[in-house]
Amino acid sequence: MGLTEIRERRGLNKTQLAELAGIPRVTISKYETGATNPENMSLKMAYRLADVLDCEPREFLK
Repeated sequence: MGLTEIRERRGLNKTQLAELAGIPRVTISKYETGATNPENMSLKMAYRLADVLDCEPREFLK
């Protein structure tokens, strides 16, 4: 399952996720559109997103 699907299941839009995780919205957009490969995400960012999304980073880093 990708970042978009997990985010949407949690009922969050990109802006909300960005604010809660302390990550720029444009960065989330790049990961979701494939402009940036999520596998290149820093561990710090992956754990921030996972914490907000209540999941394990491996769920969206596949």
